[in-house]
Amino acid sequence: MRKGQIEKVMSKIFLIAVVLLSLMGTQTYAMEKGEFQTPSLEGFLFNRQFKIDEDEDGIKESDVTIYKNPSGDQIGVISTGGIIWLWSRRDHDYLHNRTDINRNYSIRDSNCDAIFDERYATGEPFYLPNCLK
Repeated sequence: MRKGQIEKVMSKIFLIAVVLLSLMGTQTYAMEKGEFQTPSLEGFLFNRQFKIDEDEDGIKESDVTIYKNPSGDQIGVISTGGIIWLWSRRDHDYLHNRTDINRNYSIRDSNCDAIFDERYATGEPFYLPNCLK
């Protein structure tokens, strides 16, 4: 092969590698059903609390509480009407591990029975359970 042909082949290989890497970075995961354990707050301290509107009715009736540990890992809890329906965990290196569903995830109680039966990768959409609407 001549130098010009080698450069064309290398350019195509590079382009394919870039496309494959970008697809890996945007990989999404389907929600998993099961029974999931809430994350431990051991070593975490209260960081902040705020209200959000999860049912999009214009009223911020859901409380979000964020806890943080010295490493920068975060645990979030969402409750509505005093019922905790979502726990979320995000590690300090989230941007490099966002596809690791064992380190970065949300678990949801889908029917207000205090059993967290759905798990989502961090960044996946989740909704207020119908039992709280």
